[in-house]
Amino acid sequence: MKSAIGIPDDSVRLAGLNLNHLLYFWAVGRTGSVTKAAAAMRVAQPTISEQVRRLEDRLGAMLFERSRRGVRLTPAGDRVMRYAEEVVGICTELTAAIPLRKYAEPRPLTIGAADAVPKLIVRAVIEHCWRGDPTVRVLCREWRIDHLLAELTLHRLDAVIMDSPVESDHVPRLTSHLAGSSMIGIAAAGPLARRLKAGLPKSLHGAPIGLPAPGSHLRQMLDRWFEQHRIRPKVVLEAEDRSNLHYFAQAGHGAIPFALSTAGVLLPSFGLTSIGRLPGLREEYYIVMVDRPRQHPAAAAMRADLAAGPILPMDRSPSTRARRR
Repeated sequence: MKSAIGIPDDSVRLAGLNLNHLLYFWAVGRTGSVTKAAAAMRVAQPTISEQVRRLEDRLGAMLFERSRRGVRLTPAGDRVMRYAEEVVGICTELTAAIPLRKYAEPRPLTIGAADAVPKLIVRAVIEHCWRGDPTVRVLCREWRIDHLLAELTLHRLDAVIMDSPVESDHVPRLTSHLAGSSMIGIAAAGPLARRLKAGLPKSLHGAPIGLPAPGSHLRQMLDRWFEQHRIRPKVVLEAEDRSNLHYFAQAGHGAIPFALSTAGVLLPSFGLTSIGRLPGLREEYYIVMVDRPRQHPAAAAMRADLAAGPILPMDRSPSTRARRR
């Protein structure tokens, strides 16, 4: 009969392996650099290197190989990394579930936002949470999509706002909820807006324009739309953060795409004029959440609201309204 966990077989295998081994290994793997990991963990580089070496000795495998840009995981290291992420995630949840201070402050609702999502959409999601509980404290973080989703699976985020759903086959623990959608328009400032307004969309051919960075969902839709209409604008700025496009257009450097649902606030704030909408283009916004036993009350409430339907106001074209009647 197999002995109880940890006694005695597992205790022999775990001898010499401690949490610091995995923690420092995880930090190096996530940053791709011993130097960056040491700075993030606030310890000396030799400490990081020694802990990783001990883990390699204990497991009998090389976990990293050096490259021009730092270090990268070996096949064995990639396998160990999956376990390390689970351990770090469990420890993070432990410290959140059992406060280390006698009078702990309520945990904030932590929301991640992709740069590609308009800031006004992010604000609308946060305001929805406040309508349910005006006292909730919200912590908003922005980063790359892959980083945000990794933090979400490790329970360091309660939700992530994105402009496309997550493929459930790739990350089965994550669920994407449609929060709202918006048609896409084109806006510019001053004389440029007046010049482009006549003859849209052909007037965009050769016109200066700022676009979301390549690879973003909206950029992919715009590229296809321009190709279908045989329009080649002069792309003078590509930005990962949509807010940078607003300042670009405000200075008169070119036209930009924008979500029509944000027009009431966005256009007057930056002195922009709507040139018109791009027929057939609609952007959707999703809130991605992870299944977990202990959820922030505000996150649980938002999840229940999303199960009933989108929580953001959606501007609907006449054809869309007709289908919903």
